Amino acid sequence: MTKKVSLYYFQWSNGCTLPNFHIHRIYLPYLCFLDDKNNKTLEQYKKRGIELVGAMPAITKGFHDYAIKANWKTLTKSPYLDAMLISNLGQLDMFKDRGIPLYADSGMNIFNSSSMDLMKRYNIQSMTLSYELTEIQISEIQNHGIELEKVIYGRVPVMHSEYCPLDCKKKEGQNHEKLDQRQYYLKDRVDENNPIISDCKSCSIILLSSRQIQNQNSIRVKNENITYYRFNVYNENVEAINEWYIKNLP
Repeated sequence: MTKKVSLYYFQWSNGCTLPNFHIHRIYLPYLCFLDDKNNKTLEQYKKRGIELVGAMPAITKGFHDYAIKANWKTLTKSPYLDAMLISNLGQLDMFKDRGIPLYADSGMNIFNSSSMDLMKRYNIQSMTLSYELTEIQISEIQNHGIELEKVIYGRVPVMHSEYCPLDCKKKEGQNHEKLDQRQYYLKDRVDENNPIISDCKSCSIILLSSRQIQNQNSIRVKNENITYYRFNVYNENVEAINEWYIKNLP
């Protein structure tokens, strides 16, 4: 079975250059679909036959909870939005029975047939598997007809936190939105830099792994349970992604 390819953008800017290989699905922060300035680019993606999915952050209370409830009709009526990617059980309850396809991200911790069966009952149509699963464990999962997706390239979220280191900067009178565009890191005990992605609207952060995963083994095994290979995109050079794809994917 030929694998499909998806891109997950932790952050996305209008007009960013896409890799030049065939892309079947793109995950974008859900707020991208609420900004009319993005419509032209989203339309271009759709003309390329790309499925566009609105990705919810792992932490949604506060600003994001309000934004979803206040803009639900606008979001669901977007001609560019094909599905929503949810990251926790609260979002599952928020979006069920809303008439839009739902996909489950790795934060839902899908790791065995029982959790797959639960997602099926909620009509989840696609799932990103937990990063920890081995190829043998994946092959043993009964997917109940649900598309399974495995991340094969990019950085991995290692922590979500409502404590934002940039908040202290905001209190010093600096513009949080501008600070959000800069790059900050948390240095670990082996002197590696873990990138910090700050969500200035909710004052929360995602801490990414210091190194990329490049899972060539998953490709070589050719697990029949997997439908999508996913690339997590942070600030990787597009040409580097293209080269890795050409080298590792047929």
